[in-house]
Amino acid sequence: MSSELAMILTAAMAVPGSGPEAKAAPERPLLPGEWEGTRTDGAGATWKVVLRDGKLTGTIEEFSFSIEFKPIDEGDGKMRVKFDDLRCVGIYKRERDRITICFRTDGKERETEFSSGGPRELFILHRVKRNK
Repeated sequence: MSSELAMILTAAMAVPGSGPEAKAAPERPLLPGEWEGTRTDGAGATWKVVLRDGKLTGTIEEFSFSIEFKPIDEGDGKMRVKFDDLRCVGIYKRERDRITICFRTDGKERETEFSSGGPRELFILHRVKRNK
């Protein structure tokens, strides 16, 4: 009986893709190419933003910022992004070359509606240039 069990366990270990050598699915960038539009922050201020090569720059009056911003598409309208050293999860909706993104910056649950205020960030972007 113990030799039968050993054979079953050995066979189970040989199933391809079931062990630590299995690779995760490749990440899908949500925003390839160049995008511009607006960011409405939690205080209700609306910034003009440009996203190019994973770098988000924004301006409002005399203030500006520039941070790494590489949202990842999780599928089914869900996304995740590192935003100003925070790991955030959110939602998006795409309409041709326009995309609306909303996520929370407080690390709590995934946002369920497209709005700003409090810990919510809202981006409305349109594609300027596609990646080649």
